[in-house]
Amino acid sequence: MFSQAGIGSKVKLEEKFEEIKNDPSSEKFWLGHTYKRWNSYLWYSPEEYISQLNIPSLFITGSEDKSSPPEAVEYLRGKLKGRDSFKLQIIPGLDHNFNDQEGKNKIIDIINTVIIPFLKEGEGYYTLILESARQYKLGNYKISGELYEKAFSKGTDNSNKNYYYPAACSWAMAGKIDPAFKNLTDAIEKSWIDVSIIKEDISLQTLHQDKRWGGITEKIEKIEANWNLPLKEKLEKIYEEDQSYRKTIDFKNFDPNSPKTRVLLKQMAEHDQKLSEEVTEIIDEYGWPGKSLVGTRGSSGAFLVIQHSTPDIQDDYLPLLIEAAKKGEAQWSQVALLQDRILMYKGEKQIYGTQLRSNASGKLELYPIEDEENVDKRREEAGLIPLAEYLKIFNLNYKFDSQSE
Repeated sequence: MFSQAGIGSKVKLEEKFEEIKNDPSSEKFWLGHTYKRWNSYLWYSPEEYISQLNIPSLFITGSEDKSSPPEAVEYLRGKLKGRDSFKLQIIPGLDHNFNDQEGKNKIIDIINTVIIPFLKEGEGYYTLILESARQYKLGNYKISGELYEKAFSKGTDNSNKNYYYPAACSWAMAGKIDPAFKNLTDAIEKSWIDVSIIKEDISLQTLHQDKRWGGITEKIEKIEANWNLPLKEKLEKIYEEDQSYRKTIDFKNFDPNSPKTRVLLKQMAEHDQKLSEEVTEIIDEYGWPGKSLVGTRGSSGAFLVIQHSTPDIQDDYLPLLIEAAKKGEAQWSQVALLQDRILMYKGEKQIYGTQLRSNASGKLELYPIEDEENVDKRREEAGLIPLAEYLKIFNLNYKFDSQSE
């Protein structure tokens, strides 16, 4: 495009741009546009704004486009290299209006062959999960169930098991009994749920008249029969005690230097030490208290206390947690949290992006991550939500910067 206007080098192009900047006239023209219009482009950097997007984005241009030349697309491609959410495509033989050399418009062809496949490809796992939950709230139960199933086809065993139960509720509310029982069975056998809520959940009432409901209640009663009830009650109480101080912290406006926060953190550390002594005694006697021994809440209580213990205790009990996760007695998300915490205390980069720190100004920030480009893949495998969604809890915006790697 520029060569046709007598611009044969980068130097000549820069000289032309400088001329336009010095005299952004609406009376002077270059390549079909006024200097004023060209000047508005010169102060705009699309790279700056495009790089802030964290959603799947498709950029299309024609190879014969004289207004937005392919060179510009190639430039962006280079700048955004490594960003999976961006796809830049040049369509051979088409101009700025997507007309071919014979003047035939090809926009319909582009929609069918490029845009629609991109949109289908962009239906990521977590996007589908969120939409499933949204459709359930809207009362569109069948659509919700279908979206869960579509997500399951894209997910892993570890990520899917978190959503078998809501999928069962969606199908039950939609009156689709077979998929409801399938997902409910998977939830009982694989998910991290409190099975005692199942019999009372009104979302599942349509299943009660089916003969298979007896099998569900038998599974629940068998699980409950194996619980160590005194230990379960003790760890559930410990769970509440561990969270009592943390519930009073406003993480979105966290200020570690405020007098109120310092007092609270001191009290919390003293309480954590007391709970750590109790829980390590329990683990030393019973092994890792998994969900089959104390239920999901009791088991989570033990994990939280170890997570909030000193680094030496965390290191000592991580192998037991890993073994429990392998047996389905603990969550892989818990393993991820503890591994990251240990790595942070050792001054090494974390793996899953679960840990934050206070910066020099006292504000929370993400602790450095190893192979950050692939962190969401690892988070999904561990059953964790995407990093950007997780950080919103702390009022932090996140985007991966490939240049910082």
